[in-house]
Amino acid sequence: INELTKRKNGKTARLGCWIEERISRTSYAHGGLQSKTDDDAEEVFKKAIRDPWKTLPSFFRPRYDTMKGDSPNDELRFFPTSRRGSKADEDDEEIEEPLYSWIDFKPSSESSYDGPELDTYGSDESGKTKKPTSIKERQNVVRYCSEIDGVMIGKQWFTTTVEPEKGEEENYEFQEMTANSNPLERDANNRTGTGLYTYFLPAQKGMYIDEFYKKYGFPNEEKNLEFLNNTIKSYERKGDTRGLSSFKRKNPR
Repeated sequence: INELTKRKNGKTARLGCWIEERISRTSYAHGGLQSKTDDDAEEVFKKAIRDPWKTLPSFFRPRYDTMKGDSPNDELRFFPTSRRGSKADEDDEEIEEPLYSWIDFKPSSESSYDGPELDTYGSDESGKTKKPTSIKERQNVVRYCSEIDGVMIGKQWFTTTVEPEKGEEENYEFQEMTANSNPLERDANNRTGTGLYTYFLPAQKGMYIDEFYKKYGFPNEEKNLEFLNNTIKSYERKGDTRGLSSFKRKNPR
């Protein structure tokens, strides 16, 4: 899936939950993560995967490698801890069978995941990928880590907001990748050009202004649109075209 939505919609948190949940219940599985920059991938790994995982009750946390402690900075390994002698035999008798699965993250470059098989892959802020990295080329490389001879052996989730960062140019390659992921345009194999399906969630479907709807999780779309339109009219009255454009991009309808 290629998901586009408003800012602060929780997409990164959902992505982290999805990766961790799939890998932590599957044997011999590899979960991978990339973001718009190398540093962002590490931050997302810590914030959306490692730290939430640390708060889970023990029955949701498979046996894991404790050599790096409870706060690993580079990968989460559901492997037995390397021990020697009688201590290893005691642990093997007392602790559950390991999954031999792991979650890691890689630099943002196109070839970082060129080769390994990926059961689960996440790409955060795909639309903000920095040059010289090409998001089109990166997607074309990583796609075949989860697809072999036309058979899908894994799942991939790309997610992003649609507003470029300040001072950054439009990411036209991401726009092309998105257009080539239209589920209404498929080839004779019933595939889009990228193998992805683009999913767009309008801002009014992901806002919870009213307390009642915030509590029960159903957005009041009419009230949300009224709020958005009122804000847009305010920018228009002031003649603030830059602010207007930015607000529309943060809250695409």
